[in-house]
Amino acid sequence: MDVPSEDLASLVPPGPGERVTPEIEITPREYAQDEQERILAQLTLHRRDELMGEIDMLYDRTSTRLAPHQEHSGTALKLLHQARTILLERPYAFADAELRMQAAKTLLNRTENSRRVSNRNWPWLFAYEIVWALLLLVGLIFEGVLGDWVGRLEPAVVTTMQGIFPAWGTMMVGGIGGVVCALWSMWWHISDQQDYDPQHNLWYVVQPFQGMVLGIIVYLIIAAGFLALQTDISSPDASRAAKYFPWLVAAIAGIRQTFVYELLDRIIRVLSPRGGEGGQ
Repeated sequence: MDVPSEDLASLVPPGPGERVTPEIEITPREYAQDEQERILAQLTLHRRDELMGEIDMLYDRTSTRLAPHQEHSGTALKLLHQARTILLERPYAFADAELRMQAAKTLLNRTENSRRVSNRNWPWLFAYEIVWALLLLVGLIFEGVLGDWVGRLEPAVVTTMQGIFPAWGTMMVGGIGGVVCALWSMWWHISDQQDYDPQHNLWYVVQPFQGMVLGIIVYLIIAAGFLALQTDISSPDASRAAKYFPWLVAAIAGIRQTFVYELLDRIIRVLSPRGGEGGQ
């Protein structure tokens, strides 16, 4: 089921870069009469015609290249319309018209570059995240088998990964959350916003690792009692809901890493109340 477009703003995935609002709003500058005359004296008719020609060319490119993306095409057309109106009605405000034309050109180039580069990079990024998701699911589902195998290497009473390493479950679920976050961000930047930049590929690569680390941290936070529970999650008598609660928090942490960072900040403030005062 598609997400209503009006709700997308509240569902922006965490990811590389900030959301760019491609629209430029500039308060029209008031020019004194002598300024208008000076600018018009310096502005040649050839330069005005040249800018008009660039606007014509960008109109054609926008109507063909940005047609599938309604928001971007609407913004670019609006900027070009503003630029042309300024040239026709207030030619002395040539710099404002040129800025709007360049803003539309930048939006068009960014969208075209995103499409071209993402077509080359998204298949291997998608395959990388899917492989990690499968590995993490195998580690979560077959933790008893893995624990038995590890137990044979080093004889121990406990032969499950959960028993050998209590944070195993939250680590796996946190990693899966990191994969979900990466896939969500890929859809957002490649398909929806079309502002994908390959310089952020490393962000997608490290998401499974970051999710696993945050899953371990979540387990430690809960085990230490900083998230209050009515039962000991490490106890064999703990309820199923109590055992799975850390998994839920780890999944959230993998998808929204700032959730854990905020928890850590609160813990630091509890352990060091004066830590935020004056940088001490």
